[in-house]
Order: sequence, then C-alpha cells, then structure tokens
Amino acid sequence: MLKNKVLTFTIIILSIIFLVSFCGKKRPDEPPKIKDLDQKEITTPDTKSKDEVKKDDTTTTPENTASNVDKLEIKTKTVPATYYFYKTYIGEPWTVKAEFDKIKTELPKLNIADKVKEPIGIYLDDPSKVDPKNCRNNIGYLLKEKVDLKEPYKVDELKQAGVVYAEYEGTSKDIQKAYEKLAKYITDHNLIISASSQEIYLNEVNDPSKDKMKIEIRFPVEPAIFFD
Repeated sequence: MLKNKVLTFTIIILSIIFLVSFCGKKRPDEPPKIKDLDQKEITTPDTKSKDEVKKDDTTTTPENTASNVDKLEIKTKTVPATYYFYKTYIGEPWTVKAEFDKIKTELPKLNIADKVKEPIGIYLDDPSKVDPKNCRNNIGYLLKEKVDLKEPYKVDELKQAGVVYAEYEGTSKDIQKAYEKLAKYITDHNLIISASSQEIYLNEVNDPSKDKMKIEIRFPVEPAIFFD
C-alpha cells in the first residue's frame, strides 16, 4: 500500500518536471522577441531610406514655385523734390557697401546725423556697357533739409519726378533681373528713362552677405507724367 503511494507520488513529480522543461524551450517557429526586432533595421521593397525621403521631399509652395523677381510688383508714383548728399565712388557697383560704411562712420563728424534719412545710391553707368571698375556711383543719404558740406561731399536736389519703381526683396545676385523687369515695363508702357536709376536702401546697403535685402529701385521716366 505504501509502495503504491510512493510510486504514484514519484510519477506525479516526474510529470511536473517534464512539463516545466518542455514549456521553457523556444520552439523553432516561435517569433523573435521584441528586443530582437529593435536591434534590426526593418525594411521592405517599398521602404526608402531617410536620405532618399529627404531628396524626394520637394513640397510645392507659393514661396518656392516663383522667385522674388517673378513676384516683383511694379508701381508708379510721384516722388517730391528732396535734397541728398553724396560722394562719387568709382568702381564696381556691387562693392559700394564698404564706401557706405565709411560715410556712416563720418556722420557724427559732419554734424548731420539727425538730418539724414535712408541711404541712396544713384548709379550713373550701366556695368553691362561700361567696364564695372570704371562705373560712377553717387552714394550717400537722403536729407530732411538742405545742409552745407565740404569736399569730398556734395549736396544736390532730386527734382520732383514721376517714377516707375519696385520694392525688391532678395539677394544682390538677383537684383539685375529686377532691373530687367522694370526696364521691360517701361518699354511696354511707351515711357522713356529720363535719369539714372536710384536705389533706396530700406534695410541693408547692397550687402552680398545678406539673404534678404530690401531695396526700392526707382527709374525717373518721361513723358513728364506725375502719377497719383
């Protein structure tokens, strides 16, 4: 009787040990554990790498479908007579910033710091027709009132004029395209350029290092129509 009980108990213990060891084994078709998946790069035939996604990411927006010049709005207006002071710089028009900086540092010595408005550049020569190194550039500031200055500075008056103008916002490398668009407008409307082009600098003075300069480009025109 006792032997039978011992035998039965032994069989039960062996059965439990067998079940425990069987369940603990990893079956051949068992899926990998989560941590195994995390250590591998999962790809499919349709999956693109991060670099490929970046290359293909060319979202079309109004900002990148048209350049600043394409969106340039050309207008007309009458500019009242005003005084300005300047000095003539001979050289490439796109190198005038250094000269403007010199003038700016001299304003306190000239005792006119409180009488100046925006910087202005009047470009007397077309660098496509004249050697850029020989171009004449009158650079200075618009004035609130007439002042007296000594050489090398001069004071002159800009007469009231009807102008075709545009407010250009962009880099210096694209500004020539803005000039071409203004010239086309003038031709298309049977106007004649009556004086040298003017640039009124609203934030930066012809600075190639700046991504977005803001410049009002003006062309005085004839017939002598004064725009509203």
